[in-house]
Amino acid sequence: MVEDSLMFQRFLQTRLQQYGDKFVAILASNGEEAIRILQKKKISLVVTDIQMPKLDGLALLAYIHENYPELPCIAMSGSATPEMEAALSKYSIRFFRKPFPIEELAQAVIHLLDPNAPGGKVLGISAASFMQLIGVEEKTCLMLVASPDGREGILYFRDGEVYDARLGELSGEAAVYAVMAMDRATIQLKNLPSGGITRRIHGKLIGLIMEGMRRKDEAKAAFNPAVKL
Repeated sequence: MVEDSLMFQRFLQTRLQQYGDKFVAILASNGEEAIRILQKKKISLVVTDIQMPKLDGLALLAYIHENYPELPCIAMSGSATPEMEAALSKYSIRFFRKPFPIEELAQAVIHLLDPNAPGGKVLGISAASFMQLIGVEEKTCLMLVASPDGREGILYFRDGEVYDARLGELSGEAAVYAVMAMDRATIQLKNLPSGGITRRIHGKLIGLIMEGMRRKDEAKAAFNPAVKL
């Protein structure tokens, strides 16, 4: 369980001890610490706060999406918007808004630890969905997207808006749409370079996402005439 508040960590640890016959909770204070634990231990499920120092929950989910796509995840936050909850639930990531009954969290963990239980996995989250999450959180970051065929795209975000993008010889909005068209891509979130970025894209994020999805749907329909938009 990844939580930056030491007080809430201790509270979780105390309240979850009664479920020791079902699972053992390993605590981490931020995404960086959680990644070190994932690299050293076999973890069956991750519960993460969204807003944390050093490496937040959104970046941690991106790391899990790339490296442990079958790992079930639960997200929690005290300030998430309805848009954030909708974006997470779209991919069956269970969300808890703080404060919440610890018993409900424990039962959700027990349910997802069942190998036959549906949902809770990061597998299959698209570039468009991570763009939406970045926008909701108003994050400033780099979003690195790599396709199975070796192409690598970079989207530059400031305060939740795309400022620039690169994919091969493409740049700007054309690169954004090409990145969104990637299937089975891996995603990483990193900090922006210290020198900052020049804004070359001025369209709003939601408009870019909608246009990118429209283009992707049209491309699929052209490839498969049986698909109706």
